[in-house]
Amino acid sequence: MVASGAMGDLPPGDELTRARRECQLYRRLLQLGKQNALEPFLQEALSLIVDVAGARQGYLELHIEEAPGREQSWSMAHGFSAEEIRGVQIALSRGIIGA
Repeated sequence: MVASGAMGDLPPGDELTRARRECQLYRRLLQLGKQNALEPFLQEALSLIVDVAGARQGYLELHIEEAPGREQSWSMAHGFSAEEIRGVQIALSRGIIGA
C-alpha cells in the first residue's frame, strides 16, 4: 500500500498519534452535539477549536441581532488573563468597520 499526502509523509509513530487525536476529536464533536445549554456548548466548542489548531489561546465572540436595535452577544476566552481578554475585545471593536 502506498500512501500519499501529509499523513503518508509522517513516520509510523506520528500516524498513530494523529489517528488517536482524530478519534478524540470525533468523540468530542459527538459529545458537543449533545449539549443543550449555550454557554457550555460555546466553551467546549472553543476548547475543541484551540486543541485542534494546536493553539494556546482562543477567543470566540458571537452577536445576534434579534430585532432592530436589540442585540444579544456572547464571548468566551481560553488561555487569556482578564486583562488580555479586555485587550482582545478592544482590538476587535476597533477593527470592526461595518457589516
